[in-house]
Amino acid sequence: MNFKKNYFLIFCCGLTFFSSLCYSQGADAYYKNGLFKFNIRDFDGALADFNKVVEISPNYEKVYDKLGLIKYRLEDYRGAINDFSTTLYYFPDDINAFYFRGLAKIKILDYESALTDFNKILELNPNNELALLKSGYIKYLQEKYQEAIDLISTVIDSNENNGEAYFYRGMAKYKLDLTKEGCIDLDMANKLQYIEAFDEFVESMCN
Repeated sequence: MNFKKNYFLIFCCGLTFFSSLCYSQGADAYYKNGLFKFNIRDFDGALADFNKVVEISPNYEKVYDKLGLIKYRLEDYRGAINDFSTTLYYFPDDINAFYFRGLAKIKILDYESALTDFNKILELNPNNELALLKSGYIKYLQEKYQEAIDLISTVIDSNENNGEAYFYRGMAKYKLDLTKEGCIDLDMANKLQYIEAFDEFVESMCN
């Protein structure tokens, strides 16, 4: 009797393990297919595959940042924020997750929360150019122009070829009626071929 009971327990454990293994392999296959589609910019197809991964294996940690990136590209910003938050649950120091979650928060006008994400990046890497620039950009959007100038100047001091930095510093200076200095920055952004600097309205500001 004990033999039959033990055999039954072993059989059940083996079945559970085999089932878990199959589920894991299924999740791996969908993840690989999703990566392939993501890399060829088939975002809808990749999203379907990655969602299948989550359905099969909700604790499949590395899928959530890919889901976040796709949803960001598809302009589902709140969905992206949720997925990047899940990524950060599993990987608390993931700079890319903080960065893209911050960008998504900018899109829904949640500026203070976005700043918190960029500040977290700067705690992990004080010289992170992207986090400094986006922090300055948020200050510009909040009409805190001098703070924007100070932050963005830090970026330009370390990288004088950043056209986006010159553009937003120039715009911030223009807002403070520092027209000459602002136009110098905007002209530099133009020379560095930052696309926003070619806007007709921006060009007319300095003519």
